Amino acid sequence: MSTYREVLSTADFCTWQCPKNSTTYSQIPGAKHDCFIFQEKVRNSYSWNHFSIQKTDFQPAHAEEKLQIPLNRLADDLLELQTTGFSFQGETWHIACLGVKGDQPFLRTAGGFIRHWQRAVRVEKDNANPPGVCWLCLAGTRPGGPFEDFNMNAQWANVPTVVPWVVTPSLLKLFHCPDHPHDYFKTDVWHNYHGGAGRSFIASVLAECLTLLDGSVADKISQLDSLLHVWAKRPDCKLPHSGPFTAERIGLTSLQVLPEGTWSKFADTYVYHKFVEWFLSERLDKVRADPILLMSWEAVCIINKTFTILYTSGLWLTSHEARAAGEGGRKWLALYARLAHTCFLERRLRFPVYVKFHMLDHSWRRLLAGSRNQWTLNILCESVQADEESIFDIGYFFYFSGNTFPCFFKITSQAYVLPACRCHDLSGLRWQMLQSKQED
Repeated sequence: MSTYREVLSTADFCTWQCPKNSTTYSQIPGAKHDCFIFQEKVRNSYSWNHFSIQKTDFQPAHAEEKLQIPLNRLADDLLELQTTGFSFQGETWHIACLGVKGDQPFLRTAGGFIRHWQRAVRVEKDNANPPGVCWLCLAGTRPGGPFEDFNMNAQWANVPTVVPWVVTPSLLKLFHCPDHPHDYFKTDVWHNYHGGAGRSFIASVLAECLTLLDGSVADKISQLDSLLHVWAKRPDCKLPHSGPFTAERIGLTSLQVLPEGTWSKFADTYVYHKFVEWFLSERLDKVRADPILLMSWEAVCIINKTFTILYTSGLWLTSHEARAAGEGGRKWLALYARLAHTCFLERRLRFPVYVKFHMLDHSWRRLLAGSRNQWTLNILCESVQADEESIFDIGYFFYFSGNTFPCFFKITSQAYVLPACRCHDLSGLRWQMLQSKQED
């Protein structure tokens, strides 16, 4: 790791402890490339190194270009670890990075995608040739058909794809499948569900839950908040980080607007899912009399069970676990499509459909495909969850140190989910998991 090794050994460190959560950061001057690099060490059930690359000059037009500088260096360092390796206790170790993960803006920039969520067509035109919304397939193009098609035999699932870039990404110097290079960039189920589709879903369901309560809209919201506090006192339950339930929490200025979850902590999506399942289960007689509430209850039960499987099964899923999670995710998607269609026909602003739902479809299909094997990787290992607060912390530091650097990029390496190979020659890889914990 020559580049970072040299920087880390020669830099004058300026350490800073965040007053919010006592996390210690080491600032490494990187003015040569107009960035600062932070190395963050966090204690948890597993550990990771977190480098935040920070632009020192705010020029949005060149932000993505600036990111390519550290990405190219990172790719060179990882290539050295992959091919040359390092010696440890008389053995040569090689570490192969199996993929790139992150939210959609990061992946779009790192891969230089020309097909991404911002290319979704707003208005259908007969003679248009839409560029597509997904780097994994041709959904949203003429050959691929609409990305909103969630059927197993969807058009985009049956046509061969093409690479989603003009210039090959530098990260593809690393070990990857040459027949499917786009698969090196992983979909993030945490961002796509808890920070996207799931947040929209549960916001619409919360709005529908108000119909089961009496009084004015303000009275209904107050009652639902009181019930949320009652539920939070149950074992293994807690209040959302975002605070009390209010109309603003789901953007509900009236019952006629489109609800949208406004909480910034994605974990609150999980909390509201558990609460809604309890709330509706306590009122099943009324729920069964309303088709939308019934489908909502079925959907929230299914998706809660699906994520319970993923979060309790470990890094490797058995064939049965992968099939159960994949089928559960697909059933939730089918129910959501029915909810969206029903509300559309009734001209009700509920259950929107956008590109993150399509990306989730890829995740569920991958689980089903993996269930044909004895073991398959848990899709949670391809999500970025542990660094949710880091951008705020670094921004907090720059604000109080008198600097204003508003454009951040993140590169995270989580040791628990980093498959590595241990071998004496690259022709015979023997895969092992390195689950190292940092010492106190």
